Amino acid sequence: MGILSIDEFKREALLGYIQERQYPVIDALIPYMPKDEQAFDLDFAYDMIGTAKNPAAAIRPFGAVAPLREGGEIKRVVQEVAKLQHARRIDERDQIRFMNPRSDAERSQTIKKVYDIVDDLVQGTNRMEAFMRAAAVYVGRLVYKQNNMPLDIDFGIPATNKVALTGTDLFGDHANAKPLEVLIEYARMFADKNGGLMPAAIHVSRDVLWDITKCKNTIDNIKGINQGAVTIDEVNQFLNRFGLPSLALDDYTVYFEETDTTERLLPVRRVAFIGVQNAPAVGSLVEGPTAKNKFQPGRYIDPRTDDDTENETIEVGEAVFPALKYPSAIFHLDV
Repeated sequence: MGILSIDEFKREALLGYIQERQYPVIDALIPYMPKDEQAFDLDFAYDMIGTAKNPAAAIRPFGAVAPLREGGEIKRVVQEVAKLQHARRIDERDQIRFMNPRSDAERSQTIKKVYDIVDDLVQGTNRMEAFMRAAAVYVGRLVYKQNNMPLDIDFGIPATNKVALTGTDLFGDHANAKPLEVLIEYARMFADKNGGLMPAAIHVSRDVLWDITKCKNTIDNIKGINQGAVTIDEVNQFLNRFGLPSLALDDYTVYFEETDTTERLLPVRRVAFIGVQNAPAVGSLVEGPTAKNKFQPGRYIDPRTDDDTENETIEVGEAVFPALKYPSAIFHLDV
């Protein structure tokens, strides 16, 4: 009988633990792609309908007839829900300490270490959720080729919604660039494509925000000619006067253990306009079923012991996939 034999680490008890635990947020895109849709088949379909005035879409079970919409091009996208899973083996030394503790404190410390492992596994799936949301919203394409599960999916953000500045327009040219005017110009262009509604959010990296505050044109507009440094709050107040939301920072990264690489979620020089005011969500992170969750959608936890080796392992996983329903409500500006 090992660590996982005690009541605290039975499947239902651990599931209750991870459902009640409040984990640190590591994903700035949750409000714009909430986990609020479920599919009961491993294959699911959603319809991307792009119109100039009122983009709309609907989740449909696999094989359902696509709904008809006037004035929009219906694109049927069918993909397998991607399964995310992380597992950790309980160290043999920890098992020995638990079975033969030198003190109650050592036993308690070992139990705490198991909870730490569970927390790490849950955050691992949370980070992969963040990666999937960012692939859909910040990149417009999901490329994932690890664990023998290749995915390469284009989410259909219109080419006209992707702009790359050049030359002296680049925000890093502090003497010549006009970042505030550029942001206002493209926010208005965004509104023209989305029923007159301004973006719900504008996400930037710390590097881009730094450049915006250091540009001469920014200082001149906010402080007057040759009048010193500009703060982030002053930049946001200026943009708010023109109907734009405050700039939000996203410097989150995801580490991939398989390749020992770290990737930014938001490309460092990209400004992302997301959603429309009063309706910020651009899609959903769809949950699919897994055998380990009794063939129901949702996250599972699987503590298990190998009968032959008595190795103990904890696995946390889920089946999810990002469904970008409003691609016209995403705009990428590389600065």
